[in-house]
Amino acid sequence: MGISEFKATYKNFGTSAVFTLLTDRVLSRLGVKKIERVFTATEQSTNCPFPARLLNVEEAKLLKLAGKLACSDQAIADIEREKLICIGAFDQDTLCGYCWYALEAYRHSDSDYAFFHKDYICGHNAYINPDYRGKQVRSAIVAKAIELAVSIDRKGIISAITWTNFASLKSAQKLNYKSAGIAYRSQKIDIFIDKSLYHLRRVDIPYALSSALITPSITQVTEALAQRSTLSLIIDTGNSSLATTGLKARIKRRLKRETSVQAWAAEQGIEYVKYSKATESDIAQLISARKIDLLVSYAAPLLGDAIISAAKIASINIHPSLLPAYRGGSPLPWQVIEQERITGATVHLLNSKIDQGPILGQVESKLPNNISRTKLIQLARSNAARALTEVLADYAEQGEFSAKTQPVSSTTRFAKNITLANLMDIVNWQTAPSTQLCAIANYLERWPTEICSPPGLLSYLPWQATSASDIQQTGQSNKKPWRMTLTGLRYNNPSGSVLLRPILSPWKLLAFAKDLKSIRSKQSLERSL
Repeated sequence: MGISEFKATYKNFGTSAVFTLLTDRVLSRLGVKKIERVFTATEQSTNCPFPARLLNVEEAKLLKLAGKLACSDQAIADIEREKLICIGAFDQDTLCGYCWYALEAYRHSDSDYAFFHKDYICGHNAYINPDYRGKQVRSAIVAKAIELAVSIDRKGIISAITWTNFASLKSAQKLNYKSAGIAYRSQKIDIFIDKSLYHLRRVDIPYALSSALITPSITQVTEALAQRSTLSLIIDTGNSSLATTGLKARIKRRLKRETSVQAWAAEQGIEYVKYSKATESDIAQLISARKIDLLVSYAAPLLGDAIISAAKIASINIHPSLLPAYRGGSPLPWQVIEQERITGATVHLLNSKIDQGPILGQVESKLPNNISRTKLIQLARSNAARALTEVLADYAEQGEFSAKTQPVSSTTRFAKNITLANLMDIVNWQTAPSTQLCAIANYLERWPTEICSPPGLLSYLPWQATSASDIQQTGQSNKKPWRMTLTGLRYNNPSGSVLLRPILSPWKLLAFAKDLKSIRSKQSLERSL
């Protein structure tokens, strides 16, 4: 930066501007980039003689062809999609100035960020014809923008101005903009000051889909969607009967390293709503009002037609199996019961039929032997995030979703929700292969005493299945179902045996002791898998 730039800045904007310029250069060397001041405006008076109005698509195209409106073809298309509006002030047929406003989360082609707030429309890329500067053209445009914002139930407008753009900052001062804070980014982390007023989101694609997520928990899917789209709304389907506040609930979440959906949404500055069947129509209206492009469902209940059809581009679901295999609400335990060796995730379009919408993408992974329920859920979430990332990457490249129709029938059972009581009807513990019993017991994370109880006092302990062997390995047909050996307790049936060892984890022992009454009374048979 030369001395001449300092002199020009001092002459035009004063000492404070020179100090800002120096500070900006120092912070840039330290890795702090893109420092912006954020302003809001909820009212604006104007004496401008040149009326401002909303440009329609045809007007925008003609002005662009005439070289009077600087914008991309994408911006023109997004006027038609109702993502952007452009307001211009006119002196008869002469365009005096204009400003672009985003009605939803939107990333311009020359920006690293989508800048948005659900209560405002967001100003971008203003221009005033040099022949009309100083004639309050900008105030006329702002007044019209606020009028339009209020008409669609927004408070007003919000804008971010680079803190070294002193001319624009001076204009903001003249327009009586209210300061909402400072936003900046570093090389390692995006930092948001005063998240309650505005939100900046970094996106990895030139054109950011606005999205809504319907889910009961924060998972890798949430992070993947936030990275590959502009997540504007999160709909919580978690069990409202469970405690989500208070010391006990906070301790449980901390031990499990979990964040509640509501807390995560508040931390990220994303709009949050609680789902229930009774509020489906209200949620559908909210999705439409926010002009959400993409609704993503993960581990959510069956959705009504109103919600499915509310998104502008598509509503999709991520299912933790390789469809059409294991359609239904509980594909994970069924894959364990059937001893599958390959699992995966499928992204498909939502329709009125359960898990039968056209497939947008799939990923596969190995299903490890004797995997626990906790680890299988983690694997499923990882697969789901991977599948969603690939589908969104394809959309970014092609500009549309590529869908493949599913077969009408499936070669596997329908994966209905099952309990331990149902499991007794599905698997015969006296004749089933020992490898299957071992796999199921490991999925349940303890031997199911309710179904097949060890003898005597041994039933008062929790047992973990460690290995299985068939008749050829044992070399004998075991007559007694239970036998204590030097290596542990063995459960035998005509197909082979399962080796059990006591669970010694203090936490699991306490949990088993707590549930022992319901286990021995068989009430725990109603526990879902």
